[in-house]
Amino acid sequence: MQGRYAALFVVAALNLGCGLITVVESPSPSAALTGPSAEAHDLAVTAVSIVPDMADGTRVRRGGLLAVIENRGRERAADVRVTASLYGPTKGELLAQEEATIALLVAGESQVITFPEVQGLPLRTRYSLTVEVQPVAGETRLQNNARTFELDVSLTGP
Repeated sequence: MQGRYAALFVVAALNLGCGLITVVESPSPSAALTGPSAEAHDLAVTAVSIVPDMADGTRVRRGGLLAVIENRGRERAADVRVTASLYGPTKGELLAQEEATIALLVAGESQVITFPEVQGLPLRTRYSLTVEVQPVAGETRLQNNARTFELDVSLTGP
């Protein structure tokens, strides 16, 4: 998908029928790290969308993840690697990890990355999701290369 995205992330609460998931970015991005950059190379994670399906009460049946990666620098970037990691509430409890590669991202362009469906995750009351774009050679503004989101799950709903 082509086009420019303003840096955005909407704190969302999704009604799922069998519960509620609240998504909060932790910590919030600095205003200094949003918008175009004067740097030659500056990749950024600008938005994330989570689409869970929690049809049964013990496992997340399946879910999808979309991440928007923007090239805020002045130069093109090739072979851009993006990683999404989902952790449980216990430190270091990696539940799922997916990688994707963007072949070419020209200056000012954003691309939406769709990570394959994750199936059969154990149901937890809290998850931590980190989406990270690997820096390209010469990139020095790295603070916007990763975003972390805390997901609180209420199985009984609001």
